[in-house]
Amino acid sequence: MTPEGSTRPSASRPRPLISAAGNRMVRQTGEYRDEETIRRDALATALATEELGANTLVQLRRQTEQMENMSGELAEVDADLTRTQRTIRSMRSFSGRVKNWFSKSEPLSEIEERRASRQASASNGSRETRSQYELNKLTRTRQERRDSTDPSAQVDALHAVVRNLSAMASDMHSELSIQNDLLNDIDKDMTSVQTSLANQTRQLKKML
Repeated sequence: MTPEGSTRPSASRPRPLISAAGNRMVRQTGEYRDEETIRRDALATALATEELGANTLVQLRRQTEQMENMSGELAEVDADLTRTQRTIRSMRSFSGRVKNWFSKSEPLSEIEERRASRQASASNGSRETRSQYELNKLTRTRQERRDSTDPSAQVDALHAVVRNLSAMASDMHSELSIQNDLLNDIDKDMTSVQTSLANQTRQLKKML
């Protein structure tokens, strides 16, 4: 009971500091920031992977060039051994007459055949990998894509990186296949050179 003539104070409800519309705006802003962060992080990771892939591909190509140089040096040794073998045959001829041995076309050695086969394969386009110019171009545009803040541009950049990574994976597979073939040929070439050296050494010893 309250005294007569007095009024009970009405319970005051706390007024919301932020309206429902404001809450929705804050929530949407947070979601947008989350999506933007996800896009930015995904793009940064993809670009870092692309850079690693490009560097790896460059290193693979350098290794391939080194192996090709080694193969070329073995081919030169093989050519020298072929000329030496001709001289030994001439020296072993009792009559000293080896008819037209200078003019006769010698058959290709195993090393020369393998080298010719590799060159023919390369000229037929079996090695379709990205040029160094294309890799450098990727490096120049990588920073531009990393600095992009437009959502549509970020998504497009992410798709472009995924395509580049797929192409790089194919290029790496090609380089590794080439290197595997080169290793097999170099091993065979080394065996051929060693065999020729041993045979010529044995022939020269018999002549002494």
